Amino acid sequence: MSLSRPKRLRPSPRLRCARSTVGSRRVDFILLNPQAASRLSARNLWLNSDHDSTKELSGLAGIKNHLTDREQIMNRKAKCHTSLIIAITFLILGPLSAASASIGTVSLVNAASQKWFNPDGGYDVFGETPKGFEDVKRLYIFRMRNNRRPRYSSGLDTWNDPEKSTLYKFISSVITRNKFTFTTATVRGVSYRFEGRFLFAQPAQFDDRPTIEGQSSKYQNGAKVAEGKMAFTGCDCED
Repeated sequence: MSLSRPKRLRPSPRLRCARSTVGSRRVDFILLNPQAASRLSARNLWLNSDHDSTKELSGLAGIKNHLTDREQIMNRKAKCHTSLIIAITFLILGPLSAASASIGTVSLVNAASQKWFNPDGGYDVFGETPKGFEDVKRLYIFRMRNNRRPRYSSGLDTWNDPEKSTLYKFISSVITRNKFTFTTATVRGVSYRFEGRFLFAQPAQFDDRPTIEGQSSKYQNGAKVAEGKMAFTGCDCED
């Protein structure tokens, strides 16, 4: 029986074995042909680039998370600012609305009281007269209505002579429910001024109580010579 000689295996064209001595030890290593080496380099480059891409994606994800956190902080700040603005607006507009409502109510009340207000008529001095006003006896108030002049003139009537009176006509006046002032013309160097108010909406209808009260001033040649509190009550004395 004859034995056949085993065939020697040829090394792969891609791989070549080599032996080298490192120190006292022999080391076998594989040599790659140029094609295999280029393919292996390409694969390593792909793996490295994939690893770098993973790093880049991780970095982008971190940046995105950072931006998301920042956006949340900005949104919270914006909500806080909005709430603060709403609160300040409420604090400012609340009192203004209340004040406007109060002013509107007061205006309506004043308009209603002014509608029923009628001071036209004559008034006598009520109580004691202050020093310097002993000759003041009567007061007349007549307002213009419907652009028509009143039948009588408004003024302050004095009686220096029992047989003759002197009427100091108003040259300026303010006649409202809560305010009554007048300044008279000057007669023989004498003039009067009064600042007061009406105590009733229909003051001329009462003759047993004061319906007008205030501060009177008397002037002689432009200089104040007397002043004091005076009151008047209604009288049936238009004529």
